[in-house]
Amino acid sequence: MAKIDIVTADLQALSSKMKQAEANVGKARMLVSMAQSSLNMQVASKSSISSRLDTAKRKLTTQRTGIGKMVSLTNQAAEEFERADKGSGRIVEDLFDNLFRMLGKMADSVKNFIQSIVLEKHNQVAGIFLPAGSILTGSVISGLLGPSGESGSGHTSSGGEHNTTNNAGNGKPNSSSQPGHTSSTGNTSHTSNTGMTAEQKKAAEEARAKKLAAEKKQTLNEINTRYKNLPNSVNKTGFKGKCSALTFQQLNALGIVKKNTGESAAAGKDYASVLAKKGKTSTGYTCTGYEGNDALDKLLAANQGKLPITNIVCSFKKGGNITSEKYGHAMLISKIDEAGNVYFVDNTSKSKYKAVCISLEEFKAYYFKKGSQCSGITHLHK
Repeated sequence: MAKIDIVTADLQALSSKMKQAEANVGKARMLVSMAQSSLNMQVASKSSISSRLDTAKRKLTTQRTGIGKMVSLTNQAAEEFERADKGSGRIVEDLFDNLFRMLGKMADSVKNFIQSIVLEKHNQVAGIFLPAGSILTGSVISGLLGPSGESGSGHTSSGGEHNTTNNAGNGKPNSSSQPGHTSSTGNTSHTSNTGMTAEQKKAAEEARAKKLAAEKKQTLNEINTRYKNLPNSVNKTGFKGKCSALTFQQLNALGIVKKNTGESAAAGKDYASVLAKKGKTSTGYTCTGYEGNDALDKLLAANQGKLPITNIVCSFKKGGNITSEKYGHAMLISKIDEAGNVYFVDNTSKSKYKAVCISLEEFKAYYFKKGSQCSGITHLHK
C-alpha cells in the first residue's frame, strides 16, 4: 500500500503541474494572439500610411502639372494681350480713316443731292431735311453752292484735308474760292478759300486733335507695356549704363532684330552705323542710314510727307546729356508723328525709363545741344 500511495501522490503532483503548464500555454497563446493582432494593426496602419503617401504624391504630381499649364496659359495670355494691345492702335487708326472716308462720302452725297434740286429762287433754299434729321438752311447751302447753284468748291474730304479745284476744268477759278467771297445771304462767317465753312474747319480741327490725342495715348501705352516686358525689366537688372541693351531689346521685342545675329554687338556710338552697314536685318527690315550731326534733318527731309516715321536708331559719340563719353549713347525713337512729336523711352534724364512724347524742337534741344555729336541715324523699315 505504501508504494501505491507514493505513485498516486506523484501522479497528482504531475497532474497539477500539467494543469499549470496548460494554463501557461493558454496564456502564451493569448499573448501570441494579442501580439499577432497588434502586428496586424501595425501592418494595416503602415499600409494605410503608404497608401496615403502614394495618394499625396499623385495629387502633388497633378498639381504640378496644373501649375505648369497655368504658367503656360498665363504666358500665352500675356502674348495675346500684347498682340491685342499692338493691334488696337491699328484699329483706332483704321476707325478714324473710315470715319473721315464716310464723312467725305456724305459731303459728296449732300452736294449731289443739292445740285439735283431745281431752285425756285436764287440761293433761297431752306428746310431741307437730311435722313439723319439735320437741317440745311439757306445760308449753309449758299456757302456750299456757287451763285448759280453750282458747286462752289469742288472739294473732296479725306482725313480732314480739302483741295480746291477749278470749275469744270476751264482754268477759271470759281467765285467761292476767291478771297473775300461771301454767300448771297451776306453771312461772312462762311467766307472760305478752300470751300469749307468756319464750322466745318472747326469740326475738322477738333476731329484731328482728338485723333492725335488718341494716337498719343495709344503709342505711349504700347511703349510702356513693351518696356515692362523687356528681359532687363523683368529680371530687375535695369538699364542703367546699358543704352545698347535697351535699344536692342526693344528692337527684338518688335521683331525687327533677333538674338545671336550680331545686331546688338556694338557700343552705343556705333549702333546706328552697324545697322546701316548690314543693309537689312535678319527679319527683313531695310536699314537706311544717315550720317553726321544733321542726320535727323536728313531723315525728315527724305521722308517729307510720309509721316509718321517709326523705328529710328540714333547714335551719339559724346558730350551734351549723353551718359557715357567713352562708349557714346544709343536710343530708339519709336515714332515721329504727323504733328512732329517724338516718342521714346530712354535711360537718360529726359525719359527716366518711362515713355515720353516731346516736340522735335525739345528733342533736338536735349540730344543735339552744344557739345553733343550725333554719329548717325538708321531708319528700320519694311
